[in-house]
Amino acid sequence: MLLSLELENVFSIKKIKLDFVKARYTYKRDMIYNDLAINPLAIYGFNGSGKSSLFKAMAFLSSFWQKGPNMELEHNYLLQQQLLKEKNSEPYLLSKFSLKFKLENNIYLYNLVICDKEVAKEELIENEFKLFERIGNKYLLSIYNNSYNETKLKDKSLFLELNNFNLVYDYLKDINVVLDDRISSQTNVLKNKNIYDLFYKYQKEINDLLGDIPGSNNFSITKENFNYQLIYNNNYLTIDKMSKGLFNINMLFSLILASPRGSLLFVDDLDSNLHPFVLNKILTLIKEKDIQLIFSSHNTHLMQYLRPDQIYLVGFNGVYSSYKRLSEMKDSIREINNIEKMYLAYAFKA
Repeated sequence: MLLSLELENVFSIKKIKLDFVKARYTYKRDMIYNDLAINPLAIYGFNGSGKSSLFKAMAFLSSFWQKGPNMELEHNYLLQQQLLKEKNSEPYLLSKFSLKFKLENNIYLYNLVICDKEVAKEELIENEFKLFERIGNKYLLSIYNNSYNETKLKDKSLFLELNNFNLVYDYLKDINVVLDDRISSQTNVLKNKNIYDLFYKYQKEINDLLGDIPGSNNFSITKENFNYQLIYNNNYLTIDKMSKGLFNINMLFSLILASPRGSLLFVDDLDSNLHPFVLNKILTLIKEKDIQLIFSSHNTHLMQYLRPDQIYLVGFNGVYSSYKRLSEMKDSIREINNIEKMYLAYAFKA
């Protein structure tokens, strides 16, 4: 269970912290995850405010854990230019990631610092005890046995064996990120797989889930060797003729159904080409599958289903993006308030 996420100097972000622990609100109890955190968490803001920066940062982190950093990580270049003007020297900028999460009965803190596309520091802390640290290419394992014993490691693989780290490792590598283009998404369940394999595997479950939505399940997918086809009323189409809406429906539902319980799913532009009825089905399914969802959206219809502590609003000041939790901006909001109408009326200045 993810408790908090901190990012610093990635894409348009200077420094942000997203808190998933529930606030003091007593209503909408069905949105509470394991009696501690809220689920899902929604990101709203104008075009160009920096919502996608969060998801691109998490895609980089996901790729780092799955197969090494195969995605480009960008510093905040506008911030760098501003520091250059202020200091008249080359600024020393670090990109930082920090995830706090709970697995079984332990609290973990994972920190990663990137400097000029190279790992400067990486560490894992369990219940305030540092288990593992990496400085550059030097790995250090700490084992508590009446005293600290430090073991130098050549790489992370030995650490996984020595410290029974599989639980944490599996949790981090199972972070699934769907970007707005749906092409460069980072998902472990798709590793070495064709996305249409998942569509084919889960088509019956998806059709059953969407059975009461007109027109959403009036097709089927066939597979012959490695070729897929869509069938509409005994008429055949190649799989690439699938509409963007149907592709997004099948991709999102397949990812949720294929992901292990308790995993994390980040989706940029969740509402892209999707009907509002489908969005409600997604929210229902993630609760049933015990998956934490963090998404961005322009669909304000979803706000009426969310608590104030589930919504973050993003703004851009011309140099960097800021993220503010609605419950901290307006702590007087009550269940009778219509958050959607307040947002559209610019009541939150965002």
